[in-house]
Amino acid sequence: TMVIGSCHPKDMEVLIPFINNNKNLKFIIAPHEISEDFMSFIESALTRNVLRYSKAHAPFDQAEALLADQIGLLSRLYRYGEYAFVGGAFGKGLHNILEAACYGAPVFFGNKKYKKFQEATDLIRLRGAFSVKSYDDLQKQFDALCNHPEKWTQASRACIDYVRSNTGSAEKILNGCQPYLS
Repeated sequence: TMVIGSCHPKDMEVLIPFINNNKNLKFIIAPHEISEDFMSFIESALTRNVLRYSKAHAPFDQAEALLADQIGLLSRLYRYGEYAFVGGAFGKGLHNILEAACYGAPVFFGNKKYKKFQEATDLIRLRGAFSVKSYDDLQKQFDALCNHPEKWTQASRACIDYVRSNTGSAEKILNGCQPYLS
């Protein structure tokens, strides 16, 4: 399963062929904007069986893509993915990749607007995250992980280790400020 979080229309230009061509993979799609127009666009562009979360009374086992059409679900959905694609980097800026990384999901995102995010550049260097420029690039990098379990394990471990090594930063900042607050 791949969880696609905070996706925008520019992300979907890359993701739609990826979703349609990876029949052995299920998807959870949580768009950044939950407008009816964008939801309908996604449903009509996909050749897979799509189920909206709001219609979850339908049989889940038939769904190949779950479309999260309610606000506030994304951070909880990442736990169900072995892979993640986080949106925004093809447009104004990458959304939060740590929500996915903390569950050990190797993270993919666009190659345009991510360099100002330290966690993105760190995880690329550690091989836990992958910036992609196109559908072909996404497919190639995904296949490299999917077809080599040891690479997926290394990427997953890099994500988990990175998040663990960077926890407690609020406490560190407050401790550093304490002398100036007295």
